[in-house]
Amino acid sequence: MLAWAKFGYGNDGIRMAVASTVIPAETLDRARTRTLFVLWTTYGSFYLCRTNFGPAVPSMRRDLGLTALQIGFLLGGVKLGYALGQLVNGQLTERFGPRRVLITGMIGSSVATLLLAAAPTLAALPGIAGAPAAALGAAARTIAGIFGVSVTAGGPLALMLMLAFVNGWFQAGGWPPV
Repeated sequence: MLAWAKFGYGNDGIRMAVASTVIPAETLDRARTRTLFVLWTTYGSFYLCRTNFGPAVPSMRRDLGLTALQIGFLLGGVKLGYALGQLVNGQLTERFGPRRVLITGMIGSSVATLLLAAAPTLAALPGIAGAPAAALGAAARTIAGIFGVSVTAGGPLALMLMLAFVNGWFQAGGWPPV
């Protein structure tokens, strides 16, 4: 069954009409319920991975001996990853479609968050942090040196900084598809 809805005049003075298909109520309810569940789960996953850092700061400072500056570097790593990810993920969304980018972002952010929680243990294992974390630690020391601040960024902190950046990058995969 086809229903016609008439709207006023367009910019060029032509009368516009829109055809819409009438959908049975039970189908619409199932579709709305599924959409609500998917959006709620997606938003909840991204929100949990984005806001879990704040409550963990006191125990990170106490258990890992991190300074306020080092915590600031970790938070800055998330924001930097998010900002750079926004530039790239919009293009990836256009190329691969919103569903793939959204799912990849959600799973990637969840995995990065879990690895970030385990980073102090992982950094103690030989060969896990590796050259990327060492290079990142050197970069963090260089950036801190520009501002005249001394920071030790090796081992767990370097791995955590790298994972914080990756988490921010995947977090950026949540907005462009929408």
